[in-house]
Amino acid sequence: MKSKRLSLAIAALLAAGGMWFAWSAWHKPESQPSKGSTEVKNPSGNPEPGHKLLPPDQTRKFLEMTPEERVKLARQPHGVGG
Repeated sequence: MKSKRLSLAIAALLAAGGMWFAWSAWHKPESQPSKGSTEVKNPSGNPEPGHKLLPPDQTRKFLEMTPEERVKLARQPHGVGG
């Protein structure tokens, strides 16, 4: 009796998981910007009204640094308890 209930519970969980997976694959997010997107700015350099600002790319600062500068930054104390 217990093994029958366990099998039924596992089957229900697998079915629910399969339905969720199928639904998430079918419905794509509508307004998710891609990572490589750039904003069109007006001549003053400010984004146009209604356009969302993207956060700065944290990895870009390391691409522009020399290996010596990276080591120097890594050896500096960071935050509380540094």
